[in-house]
Amino acid sequence: MSNTLNFEEFAALRRRQETVDKKAGSQILEESMPQEPNSGPSANFDKIGHFFETFEVQALTLIFITLDVAAAVVIMLTTCSGYPESTSARALLNVLESFTGFTIFFFLLELGALVYAFRLSFFNHFGNIMDTAVVSLCLIGEANGESRGVRVLGMFRMWRLIRLVNTLLAKKDKEMDRTLDDWQADQQLLEEARVEISRLEDSIRRELDSKKRIETMLKSYKDEVETLNEALKIAALDIANAAGDQLLSDEEGEDEEFSGVSSESAPTKSPQKAPRTVFVKSDGSYALKGP
Repeated sequence: MSNTLNFEEFAALRRRQETVDKKAGSQILEESMPQEPNSGPSANFDKIGHFFETFEVQALTLIFITLDVAAAVVIMLTTCSGYPESTSARALLNVLESFTGFTIFFFLLELGALVYAFRLSFFNHFGNIMDTAVVSLCLIGEANGESRGVRVLGMFRMWRLIRLVNTLLAKKDKEMDRTLDDWQADQQLLEEARVEISRLEDSIRRELDSKKRIETMLKSYKDEVETLNEALKIAALDIANAAGDQLLSDEEGEDEEFSGVSSESAPTKSPQKAPRTVFVKSDGSYALKGP
């Protein structure tokens, strides 16, 4: 059986080889390129920018924006007919005002960090400009003591929800792409394993065929050896029989000569000798036994 590959197996091996070559080339290119030290102001800017652009920080910012708008609405509804006289209502207003003060500080910290990280490119996005304008108005209103109505403008900052959803979808897309790449790599490994299995099966078949041929050859050799042994035994038996006949004829001739001489010298009758027996051994040799 010939060790050949079909077109699909050849294409799978070719794709696998190209992938290995690309990975090896990229590793060599990365090793040959000089490594830049990850330090300095630009590295710090990138770290700060990536931190505030993470999904968790953006979700926390959106929650603070929602709570800030809700607190501003509650404060407006509570103080629309004047400052409440009940102790619980005043305590609630104090908590909400403290919370809005904290949120304005957090928003300023976030915008300042993003401006520090991205510099002028921060203002290339319309949403960042809107955030800066709303937070600036809230800060001015807070300084003048009239920030309750201005804080309701935080609803325009809800565009961050769309960006948060887009960030989540982009993250899922990256995970799907990574999973797809892993699946394709596993498919290539499976194809390579299937080709290797077919090769091993062909090798096993060839080994079995060779074993059968060798067994047949050994059996034929064994039959030939047995036939030769039988032929040698038969030949040895024929030779032994011929030698025995020759010996008997020679003894008979000697007896006749001896009897002729004895009859001339004396009329006495000579005793006859007993015949000898020829034994053939298993190795083909023979021996004479008798008196």
